[in-house]
Amino acid sequence: MLALIDFGNTLAEETFMRRDSESFPTWTSTWLRTMTKTRLDWDTGRLSTDELADAIAAELGCTAQAVRGYMSQLCRRVDFYPTINAALRRRRGRGGRQAIVTVNPDLFEEVVTHYSLLDSFDAVITSSSHGTDDKVELCWRALELLGVDDPSDTVLIDNLQVNIDGWVTSGGKGYLFVDDNAFADDVACGKVPGFEARDLVIGGEQDQAGG
Repeated sequence: MLALIDFGNTLAEETFMRRDSESFPTWTSTWLRTMTKTRLDWDTGRLSTDELADAIAAELGCTAQAVRGYMSQLCRRVDFYPTINAALRRRRGRGGRQAIVTVNPDLFEEVVTHYSLLDSFDAVITSSSHGTDDKVELCWRALELLGVDDPSDTVLIDNLQVNIDGWVTSGGKGYLFVDDNAFADDVACGKVPGFEARDLVIGGEQDQAGG
C-alpha cells in the first residue's frame, strides 16, 4: 500500500516560520499579516520565496537578503513528531512505499534537503510544484508519479478531515492524524491502513532505521 503523508501538523509542527528573534522582534506579526495577502500565490508557485522576501523586507525595513537568510534558519528549526516519523522510517525499512503530499511553497525544498526527507519517502509532492492547493488533486499527482493506478491501494494520512473525506470519496483510504499518541494507539490496534505494530518504537527501544 502507498501511504500519502501530509506534512504540517501531521509530520511536524507547522508554525516553525512564526518565531521572533532579537534581529526580528516583530517577525511573527509581520509574517501573519503578509500571509493573509500572499499565502495562496506562494503555496501554488505564483509567488516565489525571493519575491516574498522582498515584500517582507519592505515591511520590516531591512534587506531582502536578511529576510531570506532568516527564513532559511527557520527551516532548520522544525519540530518533528517522533512517533509517526519513526514509524515511517521503519515502514520504509521494510519496503513500504510512501510520499509526502503537502500544500507548501518552494521554500519547502530547504526542509526536504536539510532533513534528508527523501531518505524516508519515495517522493515529495508540493502544491508549489504542481500549481494547486487541492490536496486530492495532489494525491492523484503522487499516484501518477509513482505509477500507482488504483487509489484503493493508498492511504492519505492528514490532520484535516476535509482532505481525508475527499480522498476517500476518490476511492482511497484515509486516516485522520490527531496527535502522536493517538497514532501510536491506532497503529498498535491495526487501525491505520498500511502500518503494522512492528513499525512502532516501544519504550526505550532504539529506532534502528532513523537513529
